[in-house]
Amino acid sequence: MSTFLQSLNYRIWILVHEGYIKSTRLVDGVRVKTPVTNWTVEERDLAQLNVKCLNSFFCALKSEDYMRVSTCKSGKDICDRICIAYEGTNEVKQSRLNILLHDYELFRMKTNESISEMYTRFTQIVTSLHALGRELTNAEMVNKILRCLPSAYDAKIIAIIESKDLNIYSIDNLLGSLIAYEQVVSQRKIDAGEPQREKNIALNVEEFESENS
Repeated sequence: MSTFLQSLNYRIWILVHEGYIKSTRLVDGVRVKTPVTNWTVEERDLAQLNVKCLNSFFCALKSEDYMRVSTCKSGKDICDRICIAYEGTNEVKQSRLNILLHDYELFRMKTNESISEMYTRFTQIVTSLHALGRELTNAEMVNKILRCLPSAYDAKIIAIIESKDLNIYSIDNLLGSLIAYEQVVSQRKIDAGEPQREKNIALNVEEFESENS
């Protein structure tokens, strides 16, 4: 939604963060709303942007969400209500953030898991952290991925550390390099006649039945 609002007019996105207040004037020491006919060009532009922002939210929201925010007068009010409805209060968000940080710190590549599968799980945690305001640098993610790999990747890890500047080595290049290494190792096992990684569904079913018998 942020990208959509910014594409309409970046000032709309600023209004979502800062809020919109109708123009007022001091009349005999009392602040009153300025009649529309007396608005300046800037005041009319801001009002128009606010209306466009409201319309964008109203058109995008589901009916149940629309009912929550239909009385809101600014994009900021809508955004605040939606965030509380789906993300909870600050206390709830902090609790979720702490859980995600814990998951991130303990993150490891699983046995019989491919690099792509591992990275999918990793991305889910990173994306959730980003949504809660905890952004990770490229260097942090690169170092974390290298630390989470099993000992079978030690040779590749050492080669990357010795040949690359991890402060500028992109996560995409790292992922590509690890997948390529994984494919080479897999091909060598095939050539040597070694059994390949597979998920033995039948075995898992037997184990489940034995545990519940």
